[in-house]
Amino acid sequence: FGASPGGPARPRLRGPEKDGARDMATAALDTRGIELIRASWAQAAGAPDIVAGLFYGRLFRLAPETRPLFRGDMGLQGRKLMQTLGFVVDHLDAPERLGPDVRALGARHVDYGAAPAHYEAVGEALLWTLSEALGPAFDAETRAAWTAACAALTEVMLAGADEAAAARAASGGAGCGAATGR
Repeated sequence: FGASPGGPARPRLRGPEKDGARDMATAALDTRGIELIRASWAQAAGAPDIVAGLFYGRLFRLAPETRPLFRGDMGLQGRKLMQTLGFVVDHLDAPERLGPDVRALGARHVDYGAAPAHYEAVGEALLWTLSEALGPAFDAETRAAWTAACAALTEVMLAGADEAAAARAASGGAGCGAATGR
């Protein structure tokens, strides 16, 4: 979910709280940004199979090493992606609810084999997908809101991934992808 290359630097959003609520609350998404994200998502979510297909096609072109991480039914994977993004969009104004779930999502991605470098490609693929799906409706203000949200999500997911990797290392259970390399 990282910001696109050449875009603004990701803000450091990690706070002292373990649940991720502070992380999401400091994302600098104001009411207008949340409105733009919700309106654009409502349009994109109307064609879930197309949007998911665009996203994964772009992701695999940007980061071909991610393709083997997806072993199952890509239709089902696309539905999970759309559900997860819908949940995030629905809860952008509820960081106390969203933060812990996003942190846990990052922790689960350690087991899937996701590496920190993959987050940049995911963010770039998502922004590209929204641009393709929405056309002119994905204007500079909407892109900026999505970029800020992606940066915040990346930071919280990576914090969850770091914690999961550290817990596995401390317990001696390496597991799949236990080290995040951060």
